Amino acid sequence: MKLPNIASCLFVLSVLSFAMLPAHLYGQGLSTEGKDFWVGYLTNWLQNTNNPVILELYISADDTTSGVVNMPGQIAFSSIPFEVYPNVTKKIQIPTALGMANGSGQIENKGIHIQTEKNVSVYAMNKRQYSADMSLIIPSYSLGNNYFVLSHWEDGNRNNNENSDAELLIVAINDQTEIEINPTAATVNGNPADVPFRVMLNKGQTYQLRAKGDLTGTQIAATDINGCQNFAVYSGNMYTQVGECGVDNGHDHLYAQMYPANTLGREFIVVPLENRIGGDIIKILATENDTHISANGQDYVLHKGKFVKLLSAALLQIKSDKPISVGQYSRTMGCDNTLGDPFLIPISPNEQLLQKITFNAPDIATLSRYSLNIITRKDEISDITFDGLNIGASFCLFPTATMPTPASIR
Repeated sequence: MKLPNIASCLFVLSVLSFAMLPAHLYGQGLSTEGKDFWVGYLTNWLQNTNNPVILELYISADDTTSGVVNMPGQIAFSSIPFEVYPNVTKKIQIPTALGMANGSGQIENKGIHIQTEKNVSVYAMNKRQYSADMSLIIPSYSLGNNYFVLSHWEDGNRNNNENSDAELLIVAINDQTEIEINPTAATVNGNPADVPFRVMLNKGQTYQLRAKGDLTGTQIAATDINGCQNFAVYSGNMYTQVGECGVDNGHDHLYAQMYPANTLGREFIVVPLENRIGGDIIKILATENDTHISANGQDYVLHKGKFVKLLSAALLQIKSDKPISVGQYSRTMGCDNTLGDPFLIPISPNEQLLQKITFNAPDIATLSRYSLNIITRKDEISDITFDGLNIGASFCLFPTATMPTPASIR
């Protein structure tokens, strides 16, 4: 679960944890604020019926506005009208039986459609006790038609990995959307690894794949049969450890929306997570062949769909000559005997900068303290405010970093 401990260090850029709701994110056409959103929920392992899975939407706005939540194709779902007020986050619960995807290789009507009169920001939580994660939701106009998945799978999970499948989920936003999928691992419904196949989806339909292997690097792209239509992609894991540390406990659901390939970048700064003294897992994924990557002076050459996995306990600067995707994974707490269990954060590239963010602390029984990572340019430290108070004087610099220069508050 994200944000298990109190904030003692802030870093300023787009290193987004689930309690950070960005209001404006600019760079290569990607924004997180809009009037139209499509959400899908991966399977979260239902350990027992006394510990139910709960699906929630969190909606915030700068101005008072109204909206509605619908699920096209779900006759049993009643539209949910709502209003949002400034500085107050609206929480909406989605019936789990209607909203959470099932199985692998099934076309379902699980797409959730949010429409509002004015711009809002949205994120989605998939939670039960001891297994929760939250994803930032990007608006429909920021979606794309080509994605590379960040996922996770490792051996050694509870029940001999029975409930720890890697997952990805496609949500169609238009009718007759044909999509080609090239999975990097064999799926549990029989699709072999590295053999592309196609699926046709209509508006509001979803398609989930699960695998007992890492789906990181899977390419999902619309065909040109109906004009390469845009769609949304989510990925993660049902219930897993992260770090291969040989401990018994410390599993969690992983859930994140993927950024379209045309919004990815070439430079990244990854800040170590609060109190994780043993470091975090970082996956660096190439989206083109012959991609040259440098990570803190270590060089790699990767081809399309391939990734390198690092354990990093220090500030990590990543550069490449072609667009890449970077994911930061919090490890199982038994890996370094500190607070916090697995979660996944797709890292935004340096080409993207937030101008404003609004925080909301979600309701989870096992969470009482929260932490935050931020990054900013050195020459903009004096402009940073928190709840209206200037916090620039609290920053400390990382002198070895390149643009944008990271800083921290303690």
